[in-house]
Amino acid sequence: MYLVSLFEREGIVEASLGGRVTADEVRVFGEELLELLETFEERSFSLLLDFSRAKRLDHSAVCALGMVKDQCFGAGASEIVSVPCDEHDLVSHQSTRLQFVLEGKERFQMDATRSALTMQKQASIPLAA
Repeated sequence: MYLVSLFEREGIVEASLGGRVTADEVRVFGEELLELLETFEERSFSLLLDFSRAKRLDHSAVCALGMVKDQCFGAGASEIVSVPCDEHDLVSHQSTRLQFVLEGKERFQMDATRSALTMQKQASIPLAA
């Protein structure tokens, strides 16, 4: 099960995954997410991907989720913030995506608040003189 919310004005997309999530479900989620991302056209956006309410993802689901993230970067994501279900998943997923973490494109946190993304976006918007 998943839910996606678009906040076009802020340039933020929130996606939540819950329950038992299989690789096939992640692929379907990815297809639908990419269709929704066409809303942003050429603009960049930040993605908050919350899977804290999902049961621990198996290896194939983690791989599928990584492919979805890669596709989101290709669709214009400037940053992806992932919220895993526990500390074990935090370490596991962060290790899998280490290159993106080191490049500052992706980060992992235990809190699913949108405020951190919103504040970061606002800080990067120049004020009119």
